[in-house]
Amino acid sequence: SYRQPETARTPEDYFATAVAEERAFVGAFLDQVEQGERFEAHPLDEGAASYFPFLYTKVHGWIDWSTTADEVDRFIGAFGNPYPGASTYWRKQRVFLKEATREAGRFHPFASGLVFRNDARGIWIALADGAVLVKRVTDEDGADLTAQIAIGSRFVTPAAVLDAARASEIVYGASGPVVENCLP
Repeated sequence: SYRQPETARTPEDYFATAVAEERAFVGAFLDQVEQGERFEAHPLDEGAASYFPFLYTKVHGWIDWSTTADEVDRFIGAFGNPYPGASTYWRKQRVFLKEATREAGRFHPFASGLVFRNDARGIWIALADGAVLVKRVTDEDGADLTAQIAIGSRFVTPAAVLDAARASEIVYGASGPVVENCLP
């Protein structure tokens, strides 16, 4: 059992802590095995367990601009390094957003996804209950588009795209991820 630091925001941050903890755990376990210590197996208490299925960034990483600024901020962080980022559309092309922070503000819900500032700190995006400052926007090839995002531009993720993401399950096999549609 261990705790992640409060500063952890991206998968890369979580992996850094987890790998160090797991190495220490495995090392201690192997020392115990080497010393001939015996272990008792304990079945998992399914009544206290939770299971969340695998995610695949290119399928599940779509931003829902109707959610709160905190949720969008955390969602972008969840698909950060080493993954390509959370995605949405800008001018009919899929783009990936990385390195976000929640900022103060209050906007009409229709403004959600609207770029209201682009300065040295990054792209400022309106949400009904605040704003999100995004430092980096890239295309599908990883080319940086941040400087090209004009004030008044809008990021949008169509409801059909969000529905398709929610209706997809990922199964990882020997040849990589396989997307399974949960709808009839």
